[in-house]
Parts: sequence; structure tokens; C-alpha cells
Amino acid sequence: MGQIADFLLGRDLDSLGAAPNRAARGESRSLAPTASRESFDFAPVSSTSLPTVTQTAALRIADVYAACRVLADGVASLPPRLYRDTGNGRVAAGDDQRLATLLRRPSPGSTSADLFSHVMVGLLLDGNAFVGKFRSEGSIVQLGCLDSQSVVVEQQGARVVYLYSGQEGMQELSTADVVHVKAMSSDGIRGMSPVRQAMSVLQLNQALIRYLSSWLGNDSRPGGILSISDGTDPFATATADPAEIKRDAEELYGWRSEPPGHGRVAVFKGELSYEAVDPPLREQEFIAQRELSAREVARVMRVPAHMIDAATGDSMTYANTQQQARAFLDFSLRPWLVRIEQAFTNDPDLCPGGAYLSFDTDALVRMDPDGRAAFYKAGIEGGWLTIDEIRAREDLPPIGASS
Repeated sequence: MGQIADFLLGRDLDSLGAAPNRAARGESRSLAPTASRESFDFAPVSSTSLPTVTQTAALRIADVYAACRVLADGVASLPPRLYRDTGNGRVAAGDDQRLATLLRRPSPGSTSADLFSHVMVGLLLDGNAFVGKFRSEGSIVQLGCLDSQSVVVEQQGARVVYLYSGQEGMQELSTADVVHVKAMSSDGIRGMSPVRQAMSVLQLNQALIRYLSSWLGNDSRPGGILSISDGTDPFATATADPAEIKRDAEELYGWRSEPPGHGRVAVFKGELSYEAVDPPLREQEFIAQRELSAREVARVMRVPAHMIDAATGDSMTYANTQQQARAFLDFSLRPWLVRIEQAFTNDPDLCPGGAYLSFDTDALVRMDPDGRAAFYKAGIEGGWLTIDEIRAREDLPPIGASS
């Protein structure tokens, strides 16, 4: 167990299982090795003056953080259920099922909500989530996410290997060690990173924030030009040299002066005029640009704009709020849920014998009491729901169960 705890801190890689040396295996391959090395070089080179946004820095953008939080919290709020396919329908897999036991406490101090939230953040930033299966004496005892930016995926014939770079150096892992959840992919090996694919959108968002910060840092005072007539001395103690006039004006009324010159009245002698170079933020339609940028981030992250407080132009009522909650589940969350469910279900170590993972989406979108009553009545009359199943949905014990 000590080795497993050390690995979770990035100090030991052997606890995932001994990986054979690739050069010593000498196995035959029907396909040439294919590698996806995007993780070790994930920051694209920008040919513009806009700031480069890396995957690490993406979460510092408020709109990206809000969108990631909406999806990560949404997935974390759904209870994971384990079922077993009997051929005549499904039955609960039971609390002693291997994955059910692991999800109760994936690693020390964590919960299944922590694990699936971490998986979603990896998918949203890198397009990949790598869940390590930590073993003790051959049995899986813990689950934990690996740093996706430190993993390179290679396909070697019928095998997929994961080259993990940690503090102990490069380690080769296999599907016996890693559950790989990937987003939309262009090569089938590694998911595409939304941060890389939508770099221009994130650059615009970051540039707008930096511009506003610098504008406010200058006391909201736009740059401008001081003009004087030839031979006119606007300061009693200054010369007619334009550089001296500029220096004296900045010392008296500039935002760096002590006390700050913001809001003070400037008084000059002689013929002196000032021409603003930068228009005010309102004339630049800065707010409209920020709203457009926020909607672009929502589009990239596939979340409804109103969920990150971006302008939508629609009025919100109870009816369409319910519809939008359902649309969020169907079009934003469900595609990610399916990818996570299938990745865990297809792992024979975690879901053997026809077991499979399914998230309880009813926990996110619940009908009002009248709607639930009508739904349950139709289920009983149609024969596809029982009283005990309804009571389980309402977190009530089965009929006849002791309290």
C-alpha cells in the first residue's frame, strides 16, 4: 500500500504493474507503431501578437473556468450505478461488485464525485483522461487520474501502450494499467484538445481581459497628444522643449504621480490642446466584444451560454428553464457520460461478467411532483415500473423492509 500511496504522489510508477521492455518483446505486428505525441508539445506557436493560452493557463480564463465547472460539477452530481446484464434485463450489480467497491473510495480522501470531476476536466482541457488502476498484490485497490499532459499514446499492432513521464522517468503502461477516456478524435488514438482546436477564441478572450486590465490600470485614462503653438511656453517653469512639456505634464497629472493625478484639474498657461488617441471603451463596444467572446467559449465547451452567464437574448420562464435543463443533459452532458460509461464498462478488470456502468441522470433533472406522479402512474399501468422501483427512485425503502 505504501507503493501505491507513493505513486499517487508521483514518486513510484511500479505500482501500476510491471511493464515489459518493448525492445525485448520482439512480438510480430500487423500494423506499424503509431504514436500521438501531442501531450509533450501541447502549446501551439502563435503567429499573432495575441497571448498564447496553454492548457494549464486556460482555467485562469473566467469563461473557460465557468464552462468547465458547469460540466465537471454536472457529471460529479450524477450517482454512478452498476448493473449486470442478465439477458432478460438488467439487475443491480450489488455493492460487492469490483467497480462499486472502488468507487466508494477511489483513493485516500477522495470520492467518486472527485474522480469523475477530474476525468471531465482532463477531457475538456486535453481531450483525454487517463485513469490509473493501482494494484497491490495483483488486485486493483485504487483509481486515480494521471496527468494527461505527461502521457503519450502509441498503437503497436493490436496493442495500445501509454508512455507516462513522471518523476521516476519514462514508464510504459498498457490497458491493464490505464482506462483511457477520450474526446472526439481525428486519429482514433488520442482525443483532440478543445484548448488547441479553439486557440483563436481563447486568445481573443484573454486579450480582451488584458486590455481591460491595462486600461483600468491607467485610471481609465486613454492615451493622447499634447499640442502647443510654436514659441508658446505652457508651464511657467518649463522650457518650450516638447519632451520637457510631456515630462512635466506626466509628473503633475499622470496616474503615476504622488498623489495620483486621476480626477485632478489640469491648468496650463498658453495655447495647449489635448487630443485623445484611444476612444472610450463604450465607443469600442468592449462589452459587446466580451459578450461575443463568452458565447464563443460556451460554444467551444458545448454548454448553454446562460449557464456561464453569457448573454443569450432569450427571456427565462419556468417552462423554458425546464426545457433548457433537459437540453443541457441531452446535448451537453450525455455525450460525455456515454464516453465515460463505455470506457469503464469495456474494461474487463473493472466490469467483468456483463457488469456495466450507468449514471443516474434522473438525479440531475427531476420533474415536479405532479409530473413524477403522472410518470409513475403510467409506469405502473404499463407494467414497466413496480412500486418498489418507484420507492427506490424516491429514496424510500421497499415495501415490507424494516426501518
